Amino acid sequence: MPRHLRQPREDLPQTGRFVLGVPRRSGGRPERDPVPVEASCGMGAAATRYLLERRVRVIGADVWSWDAPFVYTARRYAARRDPRLISA
Repeated sequence: MPRHLRQPREDLPQTGRFVLGVPRRSGGRPERDPVPVEASCGMGAAATRYLLERRVRVIGADVWSWDAPFVYTARRYAARRDPRLISA
């Protein structure tokens, strides 16, 4: 774990606090109504850093993946050729 994540910060919520984020794949659609993978949302690098900076250690999400669907990532990568778009 990077050192900056191991250091406690006074300006961030401490033990007993929580941050709630709700990435959703279906917008409340019933499970019997299938949703294509491409309908999922994705959490970007900035959103991920935001949660890590607040020492969030457990995430629950109603999505296929933390990242955006690959079809959209592939299009953005083809246009920009920015390797930061691809998660490691």
